[in-house]
Amino acid sequence: MLIPKTTLHRFIHENMTHIPVPSELAAKGALEQLRYLEKYGAISDDDPIEKRLGLLAALFDCVAQPTADGFREQLAIVRKFYEKPP
Repeated sequence: MLIPKTTLHRFIHENMTHIPVPSELAAKGALEQLRYLEKYGAISDDDPIEKRLGLLAALFDCVAQPTADGFREQLAIVRKFYEKPP
């Protein structure tokens, strides 16, 4: 059964209101890494959200720990959603 992304998006917002914003430098570094990974085929637009959130958390681990923790919290919410869809 395919669950519409808008439903998942709403579920995330119902369970989490804020992910700490990283510094501009940390955000630019993460974007650069994402572009590199995409260029060499390590990630794609078709990757599941769980992979994307895990990768974002890993990219911010050393430069913006509160942001990394926020992505991990969001990942836990996504996993909860797929276990028990609303």
